[in-house]
Amino acid sequence: MTGQGLNISNDLWRFSCTVYAAPGVAEACLYLQDRYGADVNLLLLAAWLGSMRGVRMEMPLPDAIADASWQEAVIRPLRAVRRRVKAGGLDDPSFREFHAQLLATELAAERIRQAQLFHWAEHHFPPRPAVAGLARANLALLTGSPPEAAAALDQLAEAAEARGPES
Repeated sequence: MTGQGLNISNDLWRFSCTVYAAPGVAEACLYLQDRYGADVNLLLLAAWLGSMRGVRMEMPLPDAIADASWQEAVIRPLRAVRRRVKAGGLDDPSFREFHAQLLATELAAERIRQAQLFHWAEHHFPPRPAVAGLARANLALLTGSPPEAAAALDQLAEAAEARGPES
């Protein structure tokens, strides 16, 4: 998916920022990412589609959603470099500044991916009434819902559903 006509400030991005900032959600997402290899952008898309668009996702995922090329080629390498710099210590101001720049660049890459996902969703799923429980069902579909991940998935689903439908 190219970057032509992407809306960087979209409903999915705003939803993601709000939900990710909810207590415990960042930790839950990072746990799912680090432990199960979950793509946080896809988790947030699944939660948004369920809680805000009333969409139940199905497998296999459409190519536009499942395409992990941006994630693999851009986001993961940026994350790896940022984590490596942080692990080396941030005592020196130069390292702190470099780490902050890497974090901002990684976030910009995440935002582009979400704009791609939103662009796709806008053309396939117009807004409809929300249905309780769809966010959790979509998240379970993406992760396979391992028992050890239940608390993290519930944390994310609850924050998504608390966000309420778009007006």
